[in-house]
Amino acid sequence: MPRPEIKFNVIIVEPQITREENERRFERVKEVLAKIALDMQKKGINIDE
Repeated sequence: MPRPEIKFNVIIVEPQITREENERRFERVKEVLAKIALDMQKKGINIDE
């Protein structure tokens, strides 16, 4: 039975945003997704990186 696929689309619409702010936000998004993945693994859900 194939495993369900989880996809995330992150769209930040803010025309005045600086590159540095964008990179900072992107790092934060990656941290949050990593935490979600870790929580899923702890619950026994096998996921790929």
